[in-house]
Amino acid sequence: MKKFENISDWRESENDSRFFIDSARNDLAQFLREKNFVFIERTVQATIPLKASSDFKKFCRLPLEISELNERICEIAKKSFSQDVRFFISVPSIFSEKLLENFLSEMKTCYVCRVKNEIAGFIEVVESEENFSAEIRLAAVDEKFRLSGAALSLYAGAANFLREKNFRKLIGRISTKNIPVVNLYATLGANFSRPYDIYFRS
Repeated sequence: MKKFENISDWRESENDSRFFIDSARNDLAQFLREKNFVFIERTVQATIPLKASSDFKKFCRLPLEISELNERICEIAKKSFSQDVRFFISVPSIFSEKLLENFLSEMKTCYVCRVKNEIAGFIEVVESEENFSAEIRLAAVDEKFRLSGAALSLYAGAANFLREKNFRKLIGRISTKNIPVVNLYATLGANFSRPYDIYFRS
């Protein structure tokens, strides 16, 4: 998905079918609508400060372990991301399992938590030592374990590990429609900024 920033650049981008724009740019939104693009959703950047005063451990009901991509992680992902616009190929919404598989194939390692020895969920974090920040690239919990505390354990556990490595912030980009995840970030002290709107060619 490509960021669309200037109408003057349209000729270089007119063959693309998906864009995201700054939510405050009404001019770009109007232009895209005139070009038969449809608004899909708004996302925001959630930033968890990894300050020493935060007690992430108190949210970790389940221990985390490092894992490579495996069949169980793929199974959870395919069940969890059927409504994620990153893996849509058209409007009306058509989920592309191939796009998700390609995305997963780039995963190197991630954290998982288990319930009764079964992987309940995973979180992939990409570290960037350049600015002492890390980004959540992908995270999901099997719906049958949603009440186990797995999601909060994953996010809080990852935040705790990163703070111990002297990282300063953990960042994720989330849909404003995903209220449970918005609330999860808020519980961990996140602030929200940089709203982007996603448009697809209709």
